[in-house]
Amino acid sequence: MDENVCATPAVGNGAQSRVAQTPAFDPRLPCTPFLRMAKRGESIMSMNGSPIALASKTASVGSKRTTISVSLKGGKIVELADIASVAAAKKGMTKRNKKEAVDQLAELEAQIASMKAMLMAA
Repeated sequence: MDENVCATPAVGNGAQSRVAQTPAFDPRLPCTPFLRMAKRGESIMSMNGSPIALASKTASVGSKRTTISVSLKGGKIVELADIASVAAAKKGMTKRNKKEAVDQLAELEAQIASMKAMLMAA
């Protein structure tokens, strides 16, 4: 098998390495509390040009902090990780967005309670 078949498009010389890039990411700047879902046909690419898989709704649990991503209508996503992120997200939300987020969190709360009960059952 030709080893170039699976090569990342941005790696190489000449025209193959000319991939459009978004502005540089600066980790010192504060993160925006809103993300958006990819539109139909859109894909996300790594800095090396490799496609990145997307998850639609996530609640990732880490050893120290849990982040909950709440998908709102219109493609907005609010990430809630701590008091500061909730306060920042709240500032940019309409009453309708807040109600939608609270409803989704209540649904998640019920799902978590059910999962906990299943885990604790003999």
